[in-house]
Amino acid sequence: MRFGELKTMAARETADELDLESRLGSIQSQLRQFEDDPLIIDRARGIYLYDTTGHRLLDSMAGYWLACLGYGDPEIVKTLARASERLSFWHIFETAHSPVLRYVGELQKYLPDALRGKILFANTGSAAMENALRVACARDAQLRRKSVLAHFDRSYHGSTFLAQQATPWNDWPDSLRLPEGRVQQIPSPSSNSRAQQCIEALDTLCRGEHAPTMLLTEPIQGVGGMVVPPAGFFDELAAVCRRNEITWISDEISTGFGSTGRLFAFEWNTALPDIVVVGKKIAAGYFPMSGAIISQQLACDVLEDRPFHYGYSTSGHPVGCEVARVVLRRVSDPKLLSNVISRGVQLRTGLEEIKKHRGVIRSVCGEGLMVAAELPKSDFTHKIGQKMRELGVYQLPEGKYLTFCPAFVISPEEIDELLNVVDRAIVECS
Repeated sequence: MRFGELKTMAARETADELDLESRLGSIQSQLRQFEDDPLIIDRARGIYLYDTTGHRLLDSMAGYWLACLGYGDPEIVKTLARASERLSFWHIFETAHSPVLRYVGELQKYLPDALRGKILFANTGSAAMENALRVACARDAQLRRKSVLAHFDRSYHGSTFLAQQATPWNDWPDSLRLPEGRVQQIPSPSSNSRAQQCIEALDTLCRGEHAPTMLLTEPIQGVGGMVVPPAGFFDELAAVCRRNEITWISDEISTGFGSTGRLFAFEWNTALPDIVVVGKKIAAGYFPMSGAIISQQLACDVLEDRPFHYGYSTSGHPVGCEVARVVLRRVSDPKLLSNVISRGVQLRTGLEEIKKHRGVIRSVCGEGLMVAAELPKSDFTHKIGQKMRELGVYQLPEGKYLTFCPAFVISPEEIDELLNVVDRAIVECS
C-alpha cells in the first residue's frame, strides 16, 4: 500500500486528512527498509499482527525480541488494568512501593546467591546498560585506575553514550567518542578457533598499556548474527577476568527471561558475571522496563555507604513491576521453556533443510528461539524480508541475516507456517 492509499484510508477514519508521509518522517530517523511500503500496525493478537489494511502477518520477531508471550494476553491485560487502578505511579527515590518490593523478592528466588546484590531499574536496555557501565566505572575510581572497556567485535549494547562506545558501528561524532585506547575490541567467539583468539587477545591486552578494567559480552550476539560461543568459553573468559580484576558485564537484554530455553543464559555456564543487564522480555513488551542486576560482592564494594546517583522518574514503576511478576511466573514455567527449546530445534532444523535444498542460506545458528539464517548479501536479505512480508510473515533483517525470535507460545504448526514462507520467499526471489 502506497502513501496515497494510506492517506485516503486515514481520511475515512478521521475528520481531517492526515499527511502520513510527513508523520512517518517525524517519528523515524530512517526509513531504509521497505521505505516505499511502510508497515503500519493497527492491532495484534497472539503471535499475529494486523496492519491498517487488515493484512495478517505472523510475527517472527516478537516485535523487536520483546513480546515473548504474544499480544493481547488476557492475564497481562487484566494485570495492567488492576495495577493501574491500585497504584498508577510512585517513585523509588528514597522511598519504595509494594509492587517493586514484591517483584524484587520473587526475582531473587531465581538468582544465585552471588547475584542477589542490587537491582538498578531503568526503562530501556540502553539505560540499564548505562547504569551497569557506571557501576564498573565507579569500581575503577575506587581502585584508582583508568577505565578501559573491552568488548567483542560485531557486538551491540545500546544507543546511549557509554553503551554505544562498545558498538563497532558507533555513529557518535569524534568529539563524543572515548579517547583512543579506552575502548578495546576482541574477536567474537563465533568458532572454536575464534574463541581461543578471543581469550588470548584479552590476556594480551591485560599485559599492555591499556589493560581492560571492564568486559562487556553477550551470551549470544543477537544483532551480530546469533553467534553462540563454544561450550566452556565463558568459564575461561571469567578466569581471565578474575586474574586481572576485570568487571565482567553480561548483556542479557535479548537472552534474559527465557530466550535460550533457560530463564537466564548464564545458567548454561558455571561462571557468573559481576553484572547482568536485562530488558526486552522482562515485561514481555507490555511495559517499558529493564534493569542491571549487581552481584553481592560488587554492590558491597562499590554501592554500599557511598553516593551513587542513578535512576529515572519511572524506574521500578509499580505497574511495570506487577506486569513483570506475571511475566516472570509465566516464562519460568518448565513447560514453556521446554517449548522454547523444542520450537527452536524445529526452526533450526527446518532452516537447515531449506539451506540443503535451495543452496542460498550460508549458515544457520542460534540457541532456543534466537535463530539466524545467513544469506549471501544484505540487499538480497532485504529482498527476502520484503517478500516474506508480502507472504504474511513479519521479518526485519539485520544486515545479511534473517533473524528469528518469535513468541515462546508459538506452536509447531506456526513454525511450519513460518518455514514455508521463508522457503517460498527464497524461491520467488532467487
